[in-house]
Amino acid sequence: MSQSSEQHLRLLIRGILEGRRDFEQATADINYYSDFEDPLFVNPESKKNIDPARRVKQAWAMAVDMIEEDEYVEGEPPPQISRARRWIQSLRKSTWMEYDSRMVANLERLLMRTDRRGELACGITLPDRPMEGPGGWGWLGLEVDGWVTLAADDMGSLMTGYFSQVPPEHFERFVHSGTPRRPTRFNTSLRHSYILGPEDAGKLIDAYESPEALVANWSPKNIVVDVSRAINDLRLDEQFEGGDPIGAFVHSMKNKFGSMPKVDTMGNPLDLQRFEEMARARN
Repeated sequence: MSQSSEQHLRLLIRGILEGRRDFEQATADINYYSDFEDPLFVNPESKKNIDPARRVKQAWAMAVDMIEEDEYVEGEPPPQISRARRWIQSLRKSTWMEYDSRMVANLERLLMRTDRRGELACGITLPDRPMEGPGGWGWLGLEVDGWVTLAADDMGSLMTGYFSQVPPEHFERFVHSGTPRRPTRFNTSLRHSYILGPEDAGKLIDAYESPEALVANWSPKNIVVDVSRAINDLRLDEQFEGGDPIGAFVHSMKNKFGSMPKVDTMGNPLDLQRFEEMARARN
């Protein structure tokens, strides 16, 4: 290894350690547990946790957006975005519908949102690995683009709560800013689960975890179908409930979401005609 390469490696390792250390130092005194069923921190007992939750997100952003010394190259313009941020933004981001008979309707409702400034909870995967949702969720998802505001190796580390049961009036205060998401708990043991850059890539491969990120200013990119799971479930629906669930699903994809690209979990274009043929071939 040349002297310059060795120096670059030392700077890189130092930057990684400093980013993690800065985050851990900034959150060393934060310890709270909020009501999971009050994700907007509206109730009196939850309100006291708004400030520490904000501090967690601020500390994470500062660590991720810090441009390290080795990223400055002599004779070239200074970088506008950190190496860690570029890596975070390169991750595939997908949100998945709950596993029930309303998956298509729920996806349609999500796409009808006019204000996408608020944060969306998404599964995150490396670009060369399949997109997937949390265990027990459905096989229909939406890949999105947007600005990542927080990330951890498992949704259980962030615990940002479910918004489906939140009273509509609780959203009114966020009409102009977009609805925020915040971790409903934090302590010193949880901070190690946060994803801060490419050195944490291994945390995205563990089959027993469901890595999650919060994504703001999001925009839809692709409808994602886990093909094998979809075919199995649609065939079971046909077997036990009758009707033509395969045809109904394909019709919805063509007519309700005609202009939106459809892909499999690897991001490959999904041929709906071929999908239908495969599903019916399993009779």
